[in-house]
Amino acid sequence: MNPGDRFLHFAIISFIGRGNFGDVYVAQNLRDNRRIALKIVRKGVGEDEEAKYRAEIYGAKLQKELHDPEDRVVKVFDFGADEQTSIFFIEMEYIEGDDLSTLMRVRRDAVPAPEIARIGADLCGLLDWLSAAKVVIDGNPVSSIVHGDMKPRNVRIDARSGRLKVIDFGIARALKETNVTMPFNSPAYTSPERLETGRADLQSDLWAVGVMLYELAARRLPFEAENREQLERRIRNPEPPPPLPEAYPEPLRRAILRMLRRDPAQRFSNPAEARRAFDNLLTGAVGPDETVRSTNYAPADSDPTVRATPTRAQAAPPARRKQPALVRLMIFGAFGFVIVTILGNAYATYRSASVLAASLDTEQLKNTEEAWTRYQELNGKTWWTGMLYPARRALKKQLVGSANQYIDEYRSSDTPLVFEKQWRLAANYLSKALELDSTDKDTKASLRLCEGHLARIQSSSTAARKELSLRQKYTNTAVQKFEEAVALRPRWPDPYLGLARLYTYELTDMDRAVETLERARQLGHRTGKREKAQLADGYRRLVERHWEQSRKMRDIPEQEKQLLSKARSYCEYSSSLYQEVGVYQSSVDFHKILVMRCKEIDRRLTEMPQ
Repeated sequence: MNPGDRFLHFAIISFIGRGNFGDVYVAQNLRDNRRIALKIVRKGVGEDEEAKYRAEIYGAKLQKELHDPEDRVVKVFDFGADEQTSIFFIEMEYIEGDDLSTLMRVRRDAVPAPEIARIGADLCGLLDWLSAAKVVIDGNPVSSIVHGDMKPRNVRIDARSGRLKVIDFGIARALKETNVTMPFNSPAYTSPERLETGRADLQSDLWAVGVMLYELAARRLPFEAENREQLERRIRNPEPPPPLPEAYPEPLRRAILRMLRRDPAQRFSNPAEARRAFDNLLTGAVGPDETVRSTNYAPADSDPTVRATPTRAQAAPPARRKQPALVRLMIFGAFGFVIVTILGNAYATYRSASVLAASLDTEQLKNTEEAWTRYQELNGKTWWTGMLYPARRALKKQLVGSANQYIDEYRSSDTPLVFEKQWRLAANYLSKALELDSTDKDTKASLRLCEGHLARIQSSSTAARKELSLRQKYTNTAVQKFEEAVALRPRWPDPYLGLARLYTYELTDMDRAVETLERARQLGHRTGKREKAQLADGYRRLVERHWEQSRKMRDIPEQEKQLLSKARSYCEYSSSLYQEVGVYQSSVDFHKILVMRCKEIDRRLTEMPQ
């Protein structure tokens, strides 16, 4: 939906964001003249889509009942379904402010310790309240609520009051119901035991809060990986997350890390205990070190049957016999041989790596796949991987350079010859470059960009066109990948170009398309014929959409006229863009189609009574 569009008795003002199940907009309730947040959930095809749709209905009912006694839950005014379009809507209070994910992304300075402690206390306090809450849904009593999807996007900070508000109870359930699996989780915020069983409980919600607090303090997730499978494996691994910055007080760091222990028995036993820990931090009443567990057993070396000091009856150890000179010489010789062998292997490795690096730097070896194979052969023959640095540096440069050829062409050319095959090659090169240096954020951002374009292309494939749920999956993946690229490399226009194309052709969200293209321009991208033709196509599609909708409103002249007038305004803008583009790909043909449609719209407007 775009600004100015109507849905039932709501007028769309702007787009807020996209969740797992639906889109959220700022809208005006035309009946009550009230500004609200409107969530739109479209019913897809398949069992998963049906389950999501039912979950949203249940979650809306639950959230509506929960707000009255607890203002940290966003208020639900109304909800319902439009049977003609199979769209479920939730009308909620509009919270002027940002969610935690936005605050973490745009904030440049460190989040103060008291603010983190306050957020921790508020979230744990809410979880404690939910665990004891009792409401009635469809005549059935419900108690001990589990949110199930605690993450930064679902936590908003009211700009006026500073109060914390939690939204999206779409998969929330009563604790007694969580003996069934809850598959709609956000992996980065999912506890290890939930990954293993699929079941959510109070501990899994508490774990998610711990991840968010860690993210606020460290400005990164506690567990990171290249893909979902590796991320889940990392979370289940007993290795703890990296230490938090030492600038934060030790009691705060202890409390957060305690929430992220692999064994639930070593975490806070319940949300109330965790809330008290954060409340104590705010008041300065810090308790004992919570990372140290008490023990009831004595150390292994305190066996009472063993005397600490030898008695006179104990015999002195036998004197060591001096080794013959020949034996000592043989030992030193063997040791020297080992040292020489090791140093020789290190030198040979460095020399071979330097030769490979020279052949890459001088472009004698241009075949990237062959270079990768030769590097892997060297890597397999040595235990001195540090000596491979010259080859690793040169090979990474060639891999990134090969990928950047396609990325640069897509950005710089109005007619780029970069298709699915080229994006896959680029992604392959960048994956290998990350194997050589996993800390390079620019390389990781480039890989996310390629993955976003691949998902974007898949969203328009024949299979995705036939199955709505598959198309939505690829579209959501593409948006996620492009946004990850933005987070990794904020001053880079390329992810915004991908988002603009996605918003134009897959989502027909021209407000977001214009916004992302403007952001790319601000970051140095020159707007060319491709971008102008893209916008012209998008507004032409809006003309077609409003025209088709107007034909269904012949019995309601007022609404038909509004739709036709809206389509007419899009006609003018789209036509002006096509005229600027001139002869470019299919723009001339599309412009002719637009002109004919606009004439039909004009005729219909003329026929209608004034």
